[in-house]
Amino acid sequence: MCGDIDIRNSVTQFYELENCTVVEGHVKIVLIDNGTAKDFANLTFPRLREITDYFLLFRIMGLQSLKRLFPNLAVIRGRTLLDNYALVVYEMLHLQEIGLTSLTDIVRGDVRIEKNPNLCFVDTVDWSRIARNSLIILNKAPAACPTCNETCP
Repeated sequence: MCGDIDIRNSVTQFYELENCTVVEGHVKIVLIDNGTAKDFANLTFPRLREITDYFLLFRIMGLQSLKRLFPNLAVIRGRTLLDNYALVVYEMLHLQEIGLTSLTDIVRGDVRIEKNPNLCFVDTVDWSRIARNSLIILNKAPAACPTCNETCP
């Protein structure tokens, strides 16, 4: 069990997630201006399965997918919300896919995925099966994304 996690300014701060299975509180990963894809290549936190409050991702340079970082994140409880949102993915300039393949339930709160100019396939997720409401706008146009088939992320 871990308390609130606030990772900002540097990829080196990700050590705070080591050995966390449940975060009792929120996870904020924000304002990492100097990150590169290489910085995230070997980072993974497979033990993390649950966040009890909200999950915020904002302006993290170099991060292309959450798939390897959080392969087993299954539940965001939303006990405490960020402006009614339990999951916020905002202004992630390099993000190409969400990749949270184990996420099956957002117990309370909505989803906001906005202003991610390289984000594809977000429209292929049936967000209504995970959360009550979702705001998905100003991401990469689906027509500009690769054709999705059975191997689609």
